[in-house]
Amino acid sequence: MVPNNHKNLESFDDNPILSLDQELAKEQGVDHISCFGGKSDSPNARCALWWTGTPSLEGKKTGYIGQFTAIDKGSASGLLERSCQILAEHGADLAIGPIDGNTWRNHRLVVEGSDRLPFFMEPRNPVDWPQYFIENHFHIIANYSSSTVDLSVPLENSSTFDKTRHRLIEKNKILIRKIDTNRFEEELRKIFIMARKSFRQNFLYQPITETEFIATYRKIEPVLDPEFIRIAEFEGQIVGFIFAVQDMEGIDQSGKKRPAVIIKTLAAQRGYHFAGLGSLLVREVHEYALELGYTEVIHALQYEHNTSLKINARCGAKTFRRYALFARKLKS
Repeated sequence: MVPNNHKNLESFDDNPILSLDQELAKEQGVDHISCFGGKSDSPNARCALWWTGTPSLEGKKTGYIGQFTAIDKGSASGLLERSCQILAEHGADLAIGPIDGNTWRNHRLVVEGSDRLPFFMEPRNPVDWPQYFIENHFHIIANYSSSTVDLSVPLENSSTFDKTRHRLIEKNKILIRKIDTNRFEEELRKIFIMARKSFRQNFLYQPITETEFIATYRKIEPVLDPEFIRIAEFEGQIVGFIFAVQDMEGIDQSGKKRPAVIIKTLAAQRGYHFAGLGSLLVREVHEYALELGYTEVIHALQYEHNTSLKINARCGAKTFRRYALFARKLKS
């Protein structure tokens, strides 16, 4: 059931009905664009559908509903019903949304908020959209959350991390360095290989191309601080990385600035030789953020069963936003 404490969720002031860019649709492999109500050039509700190449989930063929937008309950209901029919006609057993064809891209809805306004690159949606899915026979299939670590509280367990650093860097010969922006694209190619390997077991995983991966990070290259992108190497191969970025939109609803650093992605190779590497990469980002005078670090958009949530517990992270992905059974 969707939480009912919506009073602090983000507002959605702009007109949400926008034409779906045809070039983007082609790049993302959209199978069908579905509209409902309104005029042909300005529908009341619109989404894109994917069924080609979508993964199976517990033996069920999935179909995706993404690029979702609707101006009212009735239009959303008509759109979702029609979209589910189309997905079923193309062999899908389960409709999942909102997801733009792949979990590497935009997916999930905000279902529970706080007084903090959306952070940089965070999903945002009108407060009633989750209920549109629930009222049309969808249920929550996956939960996610974002949390903050208060850097004004002294970082604990320094001696433990000193031992971890010594073991990984001095004893196990792992090199931890910042990304080389002079070789940015080459570095991204290496990170992509590691990310593809590390995330292979993730919920609803399916690959994207190296070209799309690089293009995604190229878009935000101008605002990146290379010190917030740490790479761990062993014998010349990347065995871990952390990608963090400064919050470009850090304010709360009172207009007060909320400077923060956002940890977007973390990956570390498993195994005894690399034990503690993920925690160490997070710690290094925390320490550098503290040096620059930041008061908070956001651990962003973490899946409920992600092992990195153990790091949250050790850091004293507090959840401030929750998100969900929805599914509907299409066949009996």
